[in-house]
Amino acid sequence: MREAPIDPSPISLERFSALADAFGADMRRWPEADRAAAQDLARQSPSARARLAEADTLDAVLDLSHIAAPSVELRDRILATAPKSRAIRGAGRDPASAKSRLLRWLSGVGAVGVLTCGALAGAAVVAVSGPSHVDTDGVAGLYDQANSLDAGGA
Repeated sequence: MREAPIDPSPISLERFSALADAFGADMRRWPEADRAAAQDLARQSPSARARLAEADTLDAVLDLSHIAAPSVELRDRILATAPKSRAIRGAGRDPASAKSRLLRWLSGVGAVGVLTCGALAGAAVVAVSGPSHVDTDGVAGLYDQANSLDAGGA
């Protein structure tokens, strides 16, 4: 036995109006998910039918307006003044500009190398020239000697 198709969920008049505004009076252009419910509402509601009539009038007015294609002269003027795309500019590139780009790139790499070497050299100098250990007895003795001189001692 064959099951009866499930009735589509009802659609509100607001949604119906929004669809008519967006897609016009021809429900074939409406989203498929809303079409059956919209057709049911249009059969049952005079307000929905009036809304479809308004959309149909607007569709007829829009169908009357035709925009002429631009002239060949206008098209050529626009294309002549339009900036060239990057791919087109790169197609006829001269080797001198490629060489200058390579030199700029290498100078950046050189600057990074010099900075890295300077940082490593500075770290090496600090590591080599700093004391390997601190003689706490000697420091205490120097402190005692300095205090005795301040006190007038020999």
